[in-house]
Amino acid sequence: AMRLLSLSLQLFTMPASKLHRTVTLALVLHLAPVPCQLASLALPGDIALGGLFPVHEKASPRGCGQISENRGVQRLEAMVYALRLANSGRGPMPRLRLGARLFDTCARDTHALEQSMDFVADRLSSLDGLSMGSGELRCQGGGGGGGGRGKIRQPVAGVIGAADSSVSIMIANILRLFKIPQISYASTSPELSDNSRFDFFFRVVPSDTRQAKAMADIVKQMGWNYVAALYDEGTYGERGFQEFKSHANELGICISRTHLIPRNHRNGSLEDIAASLLNMEKSRVVVAFCQAESLRTLFWLLGPEREPARGSAPVLGGQRRLGTQNGPPGWGFDDYFKSLSLDHRALNPWWEEFWESHFKCSLSASKPGPRCSGKEVIGTHSRYEQEGLVPMVVDAVLAMAHAIDRMHEALCPDEYPKGCAPMNATLNGTLLRDFISRGDTVRFNQLGDRESLYEVFQYQHRRGKGGFRYRKIGSWGGSLSLDSDRLAWGEGASSSPPMSVCSEPCGRGNRTVKPNKETATCCWECVPCDSKYQIVLNDSLCADCPLGSVPNRFYNACNSLPVETLRLDSVWGILPMTLSMAGLACTIFILAVFVRYNQTPLIRASGRELCYVMLGGAMMAFCTTFVMLAPPTPVTCGFFRVFNGLSLSVIYSAILTKTNRLSRIFNRAVKSLMKKPSYTSPRSQLVLCCCLVSVQVIGDITWLGMELPRTRVDYPDLDHKVLRCAVDDASIIVSLLYNMILIALCTIYAFKTRNIPENFNEAKYIAFTMYSTCIVWLAFIPIYFGSLKNFRIKQTALCVCISISAAVTLGCMFATKVYIVLFQPHKNVRRANSSSVRGGSDRRPMFSPQKRPLLVRARTTTSGSEGEAATTAGGTAGDEEDSVFDERAGWTATTTAAVVLSDA
Repeated sequence: AMRLLSLSLQLFTMPASKLHRTVTLALVLHLAPVPCQLASLALPGDIALGGLFPVHEKASPRGCGQISENRGVQRLEAMVYALRLANSGRGPMPRLRLGARLFDTCARDTHALEQSMDFVADRLSSLDGLSMGSGELRCQGGGGGGGGRGKIRQPVAGVIGAADSSVSIMIANILRLFKIPQISYASTSPELSDNSRFDFFFRVVPSDTRQAKAMADIVKQMGWNYVAALYDEGTYGERGFQEFKSHANELGICISRTHLIPRNHRNGSLEDIAASLLNMEKSRVVVAFCQAESLRTLFWLLGPEREPARGSAPVLGGQRRLGTQNGPPGWGFDDYFKSLSLDHRALNPWWEEFWESHFKCSLSASKPGPRCSGKEVIGTHSRYEQEGLVPMVVDAVLAMAHAIDRMHEALCPDEYPKGCAPMNATLNGTLLRDFISRGDTVRFNQLGDRESLYEVFQYQHRRGKGGFRYRKIGSWGGSLSLDSDRLAWGEGASSSPPMSVCSEPCGRGNRTVKPNKETATCCWECVPCDSKYQIVLNDSLCADCPLGSVPNRFYNACNSLPVETLRLDSVWGILPMTLSMAGLACTIFILAVFVRYNQTPLIRASGRELCYVMLGGAMMAFCTTFVMLAPPTPVTCGFFRVFNGLSLSVIYSAILTKTNRLSRIFNRAVKSLMKKPSYTSPRSQLVLCCCLVSVQVIGDITWLGMELPRTRVDYPDLDHKVLRCAVDDASIIVSLLYNMILIALCTIYAFKTRNIPENFNEAKYIAFTMYSTCIVWLAFIPIYFGSLKNFRIKQTALCVCISISAAVTLGCMFATKVYIVLFQPHKNVRRANSSSVRGGSDRRPMFSPQKRPLLVRARTTTSGSEGEAATTAGGTAGDEEDSVFDERAGWTATTTAAVVLSDA
């Protein structure tokens, strides 16, 4: 369904050659007999006015077509009504009576020119001495309709008309030569505003310049920016379209296609235009500058099943109704027109034709169709609606009447029943023109145009009644005012107007690409930007957001990302904290057991000093988790640097000291069997352990001095902004490198002491501890460096790895001892036990019967000692009271250090 936007105004251009031709015709008519054969409606009066109306529609290619009930007959009768109103006691002519001669233009400029020659002939006769009262002219020859034959006529003082701009231009060029003022009720061409060419022309309707502006404002307010244009060949259509195009460009409205209706078109050309309009996809609105006949045909062609009414889309009409200051301009006309009967044909020569067309009957028996009774009543037996420009005709007549009355009053203060001599001398119209321009009933500007208000109508379907009607929906007087509640679209009267746009607005995050410069304001393509990281600038450019920011929901600005830290209530925080708290609880429990059973043989034989050091390191390792998970600050970052490596250094320094002592005791050469190993006392062991730990401490202090702890914001990817300590992965590896060396050394010593005597099997647990630790850290490295973009995984992995390392130490080094102390106290006693050497998977006697060994044994008896060492599973003789080589007591038990010497 098509939406046609129409303001029914017409005008045509007039070539200069045609102007010359009309002047020539006027001069020739001065010598020619006055024709009276033209049909006209004549009203007697003291002063006559001329009238030009399109009583018949234009026929193609020449001649007159069918009668025009609304644009023709109604407007013509509006002038008759206005003259009766002016001549009444309430009208503007109390002293004079206005008459008129009204002609049919057939909506064609050439036919109107023939009719207007009657006005010119009358004026030429008056210039020869025939004037008002005495200058009467008698027709020669044939008759004329409406009392024109053989009757005396006065020269016209002014002309009302014409309707089409092309007709008005043609007539105005003739009338100005004879100084006959002209007031048009419908011509809107901007060309007629040229006061240098049309100085005797006035009009009670605004110029097409304002009309085109009003139409452009309507299109803009309805949200349409892509419309088609349809215009007649000639001044009205072509100039109107150009004006609309100019205003449309200012408002950002594009014209998809244009169609020119030829002056003498046939239905075939309109069918092609209708087919083209129906094939439009995006443009659903047509702005039309054409005559009603063309629009009526197009409506018929565009309507479903060739019917222009039911089912077709509404038409937004622009028929104007411009009011005057004194009230509705057409007041009383409806009653007048409805009161007209068939007898009115005595005055109106076209009334019979109108009657037959209006009531769809025949007055002649020779014509087909039902017979007219002659009793029909307009509006009762037929549908009647006042034509839109009837008020304009009334305004034009009253404006002329008021000017004549004021001129008569100025020139003839006294009443003259039949005029006065001064007024006779000025019937050339110059003074009358001045009085018209200074009128107060209808005000004209310097160009002869009326600055009036447009009333905007929509052609709507009568729901429940059938048919269509014009309904007022708003007004325009420089700015548009529309009542959206009165708009109706389609049968359902939907409040949503049709869409007539070239391109829909691009969605959020899309930029516009305009391939065609001519329609760049209306037509474009939508190209999506990177919806995650780009915003749209000026609707046509995608711009990257700065690092650490993302587009807002409108994609017109960048919002800073929230700073992320590892949340303690997330799984990444709960898991390492749970593990650390469990480790701390175990560490405290083991520490409590060691303190409680500090003097028992098992605890004394386990090397209490280094055990306490390991427990302290484990406690530091578990606490490191909370430091790492705390919100990053310079203080927490400093503690993280220290505790990250120091806690593990304490543990592995103690284990290295233990394994080194065992290795030095049991892996000595034969010649050194009788010599006590150095630095095996508890005090020496503590000093050695502290020295190993101090290396880590010195490294941490140096690191803190070279680079003060601070925080920084990292961007692992474009979607995250992470606040963390300013520590690189390489720095963390360097800080852990010393611990890796300690782990490697511990593992080596654990491997070397794997075959020591069974009673000193703590080496087995040390070896298992170090093997497990190596596995943990080998698993940690790929996890940590394989999660470069997920800081949560990296931070959690480091916490868990440190905690597991401490937990492995607790489990392997202390679990067995705590178990024996608490659940097997019978094993926590001093008892003698023979030593054996483990070799491979079997146990063999230390002395082979095939080989005679050289047995070297040292025996020392201590005072206050029973001479036995407390050696049990899981313990080695290793503190200040129960060591293999005690600095104070020497041998504390019957212990044999044997070396098998092979026979020479």
